[in-house]
Amino acid sequence: MHPYILLNWKNNLEDLFTLAHELGHNMHSLYSGSVQPYIYSDYTIFLAEIVSTFNEALVMEYLLYTTSYEKFKLAIIERYISNIVFTFYRQAMFAKFEKIVYELAEEGEYLTFEKLCEIYKDLVTKYLGPEIEIDEEETYTWAPIPHFYYNFYVFQYATGLSASSFLIRKLNIEKDNFANLYIEKFLKAGSSKSSLDILLDLGLDLSKPDAIIALTNKMNELIDLYESMYIIK
Repeated sequence: MHPYILLNWKNNLEDLFTLAHELGHNMHSLYSGSVQPYIYSDYTIFLAEIVSTFNEALVMEYLLYTTSYEKFKLAIIERYISNIVFTFYRQAMFAKFEKIVYELAEEGEYLTFEKLCEIYKDLVTKYLGPEIEIDEEETYTWAPIPHFYYNFYVFQYATGLSASSFLIRKLNIEKDNFANLYIEKFLKAGSSKSSLDILLDLGLDLSKPDAIIALTNKMNELIDLYESMYIIK
C-alpha cells in the first residue's frame, strides 16, 4: 500500500518539522517496499529513527542557512539545540534509567514508586550537573512516559539522532554522490541486512564514536553561532 500520513496541521513551524519527520518514514517505506521482497520490505525502529531525524535536520539546516531574519535564525538555533538536548542527552538518560530498573527487577528487588523516583533523581542530577536545582516535581516525570512500558526502546532516539548528524555532515561534504548512496543503500535496503551492516554501507560504524562526535561538534557549532549573534551583556 502506498504510504500515507495522518496528522494535525495548524500551519506552524512545529507542524513543518512533524511533517518532515513523518515524510522520512514514508519515503523509507516507499523505497524499501518497492525494491525489497515482502519479507525484507520492513525495517527496524533503529533505522527508522535515523531517517526521520535526518529529515528534521535537513529542514533545520535549510532554514538556518537560508534565512536572513536574525530573530528567526536565533529561534531555529534554539530549536536545533533543544532537539539535541531532548533527543540525545535526555533519551540517553532515559535508557540508563531503564537499564538500572530492569537490572533491579531481574535481581528480584521490589520497585516502589519512591525507589523509582530516587533512581531518576540521581540520574537527572548527574546529567544536568550540580549547578541545577532539581524540583520535587522533576523526580517523578518518568512516570507518564509511555516508552518505559515498551521493550527497551528509547536509546534508539539517541542513536538515531547521532547517526543522522553524521550522515548530514557526509551529505554536506559529498553532495549528490552521498544523496544517491543514501537512497540506494539505505532507504531501499529494508531489512535485507542487519541494521549495523546497512549503516556500514554508508560509511558509518556505530561501534566507533564518530556519530557521537559529529553530534557534539554540531552542538558546539550551534552554541558558538548563537553566542556570536546574541551575547547577553
